[in-house]
Amino acid sequence: MLTPQPRGDLSGALFAAMVGHSHDWDLVMRLPTSSAADAHIALWSMYELHYRGLEDVAEDLEWHPGLLTVRRRLEVEFESELRSRFTPPPFQEPFDEALFDYVQQHDGVSLAAHVQRGFDRDQVLDLLRVRSLSHLKE
Repeated sequence: MLTPQPRGDLSGALFAAMVGHSHDWDLVMRLPTSSAADAHIALWSMYELHYRGLEDVAEDLEWHPGLLTVRRRLEVEFESELRSRFTPPPFQEPFDEALFDYVQQHDGVSLAAHVQRGFDRDQVLDLLRVRSLSHLKE
């Protein structure tokens, strides 16, 4: 996969630095995001370096200090945005106790036991196909 099309000033400067057209990481670290799409495509592409990589980006760039600085700034901004939109539910008891109680009350049949007892060959193959896609990034 090649580097995606930039969605703004930050992703444009970041992608240029990643593919080697520019080595001005100071500029990239100072640039604000133009939009949410700009921030998200930049963040996604930096994460992709840790998974399969991008064909037009050197592998050793994965841990570049300038890139990690930009990634951390975008992560903090994104997390702040998400937290500002979330109202925590009121709990009568500590969260960990409520969570463990909920899990204990809703513990059902394990997937492995259900597959072993009730799936035919085609269903097992279908499950494996779906699970392999979800594990591809791991």
